[in-house]
Amino acid sequence: LCPPHVVREGESEAQARVDLGDLVVTRRWTAKSSRLEVAARDGTPYRSPQGILDKLVGELSFDPLEFARKPPKDQVEVLRRLVGIDTTAIDERRAGLYSKRTTENRVLDEAQARLRAAPHHPDAAAHEVVIAELLEEQKRLLAQAQQRDRLVADAARLASAVDDSVEEEREAEEQMRAWQKRLDERRTTTAQLRERHAAVRAQVDGTPVPDLRPVNDRLSTADATNRKVRENAARAQLEVDAKSAKKRVDDLTRAINECVDQKATLVASAKYPVDGLGLSDDGVTYHGLPFEQAAESERLRVSVAIGIALCGRGRVLLVRQGSLLDAAALQLVAKMAQEAGAAEVLEVVADGPGAGVLIEDGEVRG
Repeated sequence: LCPPHVVREGESEAQARVDLGDLVVTRRWTAKSSRLEVAARDGTPYRSPQGILDKLVGELSFDPLEFARKPPKDQVEVLRRLVGIDTTAIDERRAGLYSKRTTENRVLDEAQARLRAAPHHPDAAAHEVVIAELLEEQKRLLAQAQQRDRLVADAARLASAVDDSVEEEREAEEQMRAWQKRLDERRTTTAQLRERHAAVRAQVDGTPVPDLRPVNDRLSTADATNRKVRENAARAQLEVDAKSAKKRVDDLTRAINECVDQKATLVASAKYPVDGLGLSDDGVTYHGLPFEQAAESERLRVSVAIGIALCGRGRVLLVRQGSLLDAAALQLVAKMAQEAGAAEVLEVVADGPGAGVLIEDGEVRG
C-alpha cells in the first residue's frame, strides 16, 4: 500500500512510466493501492511483472553470498561450471557400470549359491557306467551258465545210463550163453557211452562256473554311480559359471575405479578461483575438508570470489541479508568488491535512524 498523498489532490489515480527499450515498466497508484505493469515494446503484457524485474536486476547484479547458502550438491555444480569440469559422461558411465556390476554381483551370488547347494561325490567315477554293456556281458554269462547246466544235465543222464548198462551187463553175464551176443553189443554200447561221458565230463571240468556276482553288483550300483557322475559334471559347470561371473564383476570394478581416477584427475587439474578449493562426490571441499566445515570468514571469502568469477568484473555486488554480516565480514566484502572493480549494494533491514537508503513502495523516502 502507499500513502494517499502519492495521488495528487483531485485525481483518482497516478502513474509512473519507465521505458527500458525492450521493456516498458508502469506503476499505477490509487488512494488505496498500487499496481505494477511490465509490457514488451509492442504492448504485450507480462504475466509476472515482478518476476521480470527481478530477473533484470539479476542480470545487472549478483549476490556474492549466494554460493555459501546453496546446498552442497548445487555448490558442486556451480564450481564445476566455473572451472570448466564436465564429468557428466564419466558419471553416467560410472553409474551404468555400477548398475551393471550390481546385476553381475547378483548373478555371481546366484551362481555361488547354486555351486554351494550342488552335491559333490569325491568317490564317484570319472565317467558314467554304460549299462548296455553290462547287460550284454550279463547276457553272455547267462548263456554260458545255461550251456554248462545243459552239459551237467547231459553228464548226469549219461552217468545214469552207465549205471543202467552195468546192471544190465551183470544180468547178461548170468545169462552169458543165451545173452552172449547181447552182452557183446552192450559192452560196445557201454564203451561208447563211457567215451561220451568222459568227453562231456572233460568239457564240464574245463568249463569254469561263471561268477555273476560282480556284474550284478555293478548293475545294482550303476544308477547311483551315474547320478554321482552327472552331479559332478553339473557342479563343474557351476564352478565355471561362478568364475565367469566373478571375472565380470572384477572387470566392472576396475572400470569403475578407472572412472573414479579419471574424475579425480580432472578435478585435481582444474584451476579454481581460490586456492584450496576442490570437488568430491559429496560436495565442495576446502583444504581437504567439507566446505561447510570451514570458518565463517573463509566461507564468505570463497563465496564472494566465486560470485565475482561467475559474473565478471564491473558488475554490481548485491549483498542481500547484509544485516547478518558483522563489521569484519562487511569490510572483507567491500575490499574484494573494490579489487574486482565492482559496485557494492548492501541490503540491511533497519528500523529508524541508521539506514543508508529508505525505499518505500518503489520511492526513496529518506
